[in-house]
Amino acid sequence: MMSLLIHEQVVREMIADSRSLEPREAVGLLAAPTPGSPVTRCFPLPNIATEDHLYWADPFAQWQAFRSIFQERLRPVAVYHSHPGGGTELSARDIAFARELGLLQVVIALGDRVERLAAHAVDPDGSARPVEISMVISTLNPTVTS
Repeated sequence: MMSLLIHEQVVREMIADSRSLEPREAVGLLAAPTPGSPVTRCFPLPNIATEDHLYWADPFAQWQAFRSIFQERLRPVAVYHSHPGGGTELSARDIAFARELGLLQVVIALGDRVERLAAHAVDPDGSARPVEISMVISTLNPTVTS
């Protein structure tokens, strides 16, 4: 089974972003320094969808996030979005979006007091496979150069 490593701080950022937008869905990008390394950055994006149970990332903000990812010498790894009051399964619309980007999908299910996360890999044919999520517990300290 494929796996996704995410730093604890990034998980907290995704959950905070998701909670701050309830009842609307949150959406954002996740990035890592190299393929297979832990996700170190979260890029929340404005959701411009007109309905609470949908997400549509603002195209300009998405372009800016991708530009920042590449300028910081990171790799885009996944798209995250929330399901307020829902489960961690991908909808048909989620799968359609995922097929276009080719990135892993992280879904944050928001309950009353509990959050659940699940990751999925979506193949070009639209089939979705579960991806194991492992949280890295450590402090993220950016490298300081002088």
